[in-house]
Amino acid sequence: QGRPGDPAKAFLLARGTIDGLLQMIDGVLFITGMRIRDLKVERVPLHEVASEIAELFGEVAESKEIELERSLHPAFIMGERALIERLTANLVDNALKYSPPGSAVRLRVRADADGALLEISDKGQGLANFPETPGMLLARGQATQEVAGTGLGLALVLRIAERHDAQVHFADREGGGLMVAVRFAPESAGVPGPPAT
Repeated sequence: QGRPGDPAKAFLLARGTIDGLLQMIDGVLFITGMRIRDLKVERVPLHEVASEIAELFGEVAESKEIELERSLHPAFIMGERALIERLTANLVDNALKYSPPGSAVRLRVRADADGALLEISDKGQGLANFPETPGMLLARGQATQEVAGTGLGLALVLRIAERHDAQVHFADREGGGLMVAVRFAPESAGVPGPPAT
């Protein structure tokens, strides 16, 4: 540990702050850019995206002693694959951040008559992590202050979902934790709408 006024320690603290600010700026620019450009729409296998993201976060889950459970059934949506990957990654990352060691994060994908459903649930603090209005996710909830991050992850999720005409629901899990469900319209409903002007 450095001494009070240690230049090396001060540098590391400053670098951490700068990295956080850069991440926040990147997130804001991403949201802004997404609002003004057309989506690169294709048929996206939601179950494959979820499987790839689960693999990507496998080591992180293991290092935190969290089991990453999967129940992935074939489901297809119309949208931009890169954005759906980012949405899924942000939700998995968020669930892992707030889950205690020894718990499980569950990732589910399924299709039904109402479209495709992506669900991610954890054993964290549930809606206690959120401001009073879940849509206002640029501001972090009181319970999340000690967790590293910019607070933009779920704001990005909401923006990506909006661009894909998808609905996002947040709910406390019975027995503790948070469940986030993203409902995508059936493929037959057509492509996502254009950006709002």
